[in-house]
Amino acid sequence: MKQFTKKHSIELMDIGYTKLNLLNETEISTIIYDCESLYKIYDNNLDYERIGITYPSNKHDNKKSLIMMLSYDKNEELPSVYQYGDKLKEFIKYNNDILFNATGIQVPLESRYMINYRKYLGETEPVFEHFDGEYLKNFIDRPNYHFFDEALLPRFVSLLTLENYKPCEGPILINVVTGEEINPCLGTGDMLIFNNIKYKHSVPRLIKPRTMLGVRNFDFLPYHYILEPNDGYVSLGDKINYGYIKPIGIEEAKILIKNKF
Repeated sequence: MKQFTKKHSIELMDIGYTKLNLLNETEISTIIYDCESLYKIYDNNLDYERIGITYPSNKHDNKKSLIMMLSYDKNEELPSVYQYGDKLKEFIKYNNDILFNATGIQVPLESRYMINYRKYLGETEPVFEHFDGEYLKNFIDRPNYHFFDEALLPRFVSLLTLENYKPCEGPILINVVTGEEINPCLGTGDMLIFNNIKYKHSVPRLIKPRTMLGVRNFDFLPYHYILEPNDGYVSLGDKINYGYIKPIGIEEAKILIKNKF
């Protein structure tokens, strides 16, 4: 894996996103193998309290999807899986290092990441613009709305393009303040990291096959999202996914997650 440089860190903090060509062909194949191995074990597994699935993913013939929680080390407090392939584990540690570089705070090795492994086999439906989050109350997914009544929003989201048969077809970043749409133009092996509060994102209708791996950390310094205003909370600033947010610490996030279960 290539180094996440000071230039990338500055772009992430100042502009709100950065990308780099991270993986070679061997690394890509190994991570796909690691994800497929997890898929074989945990697809259709409804034991949410053990593997930490955050929300269901609509299935269809043209899409393979796995959404679950992983941690680098065993998490004794919250649901996650910590036994999986070495290359995928290296990628999780890589994201720990990125968060440390961005915030100056060390990420606990037992901190959890939600992975979203998606293999698009052909033409698929678009994904409506949204912010990533772990729902705490009432996940809502309908054509013009994709959000929650209460959630933890990660500060940063990483998207890794493992296969792409049509360059520049993929996620679109949308600046919450200006409405500007940005196509990061991701190719095979590219990694995109973006600020999940500054940018929401959407995915247009995909025509060609594509394989993606998304990771985001809800335990490490997330934002608490609620629908109604409250002391210390500020508006998320989005007209569609309206609501209010407040940055919270790791311990407060743990309490909210435990109360969910």
